Amino acid sequence: MICSFLAYYFISSYKSIKVYLISEKQENLNISGLFLTSKEKMYLNVNISGVEVKNVDLVYCYNDENKTLYSTEDDIILYKENYGNNEYIVYDNINDIKNNLYLKVTDVNKKDYNVKLKLKKDFENNGLFFFKDEQIINNNDYVKNDIPVKIMDNFKLENDIYKYTEINNENKISMYYMPSTKIFGGNVEMKQNIYEWEYDVENKLINYYLYNIDYEQIDSYNGTFENAKQIFNDNLIKIINYIELYLS
Repeated sequence: MICSFLAYYFISSYKSIKVYLISEKQENLNISGLFLTSKEKMYLNVNISGVEVKNVDLVYCYNDENKTLYSTEDDIILYKENYGNNEYIVYDNINDIKNNLYLKVTDVNKKDYNVKLKLKKDFENNGLFFFKDEQIINNNDYVKNDIPVKIMDNFKLENDIYKYTEINNENKISMYYMPSTKIFGGNVEMKQNIYEWEYDVENKLINYYLYNIDYEQIDSYNGTFENAKQIFNDNLIKIINYIELYLS
């Protein structure tokens, strides 16, 4: 009986937990996050940047019919779904679900974005045995390589995202670092302008946008870190300084 139970438990739980990374871009809109599925629940955590959000709908296309799963006026989506036998979301349909999720975003200027979420698998519980990797654990450079030391020392960890805020007489600086996607970004609110940026650590790419107080775009840069260093732009110079300060 014990062997039968263990066999049943293994068969029912093997490869039942999957974690996917989300990274999408459409014009000025940037979407990043995590999607997790198990046999009981699914979780979606998405962060939207690059535009000022008015409304966001999470939509699942089911049998040629769009079902709105979640709606918010925030730029962060935290969604949880319990699977049900009599509902359109069941675990047996998980592959169809993950391939047919959309975000419908409307910004404050009433511009609409319709983005299909493309998921990249990051983890699956497909191991038969689990062992600690002593070499990684004992490696003093492990933390430095995974999460920069200056990020850990100066930023606060909230919901798997390292965050930092500084307010002075001239502006408000907000920064974040996402270990799951290795994205370092932030925004600076000045008296007349607002600028935002995201830096892809692995690909060394910068997305930068400058807006006026009405959130109308007046400047931007999308390119490599090295090319950005050759441009004489005060805001880009500040972004480069932040990158070199906290990621070195």
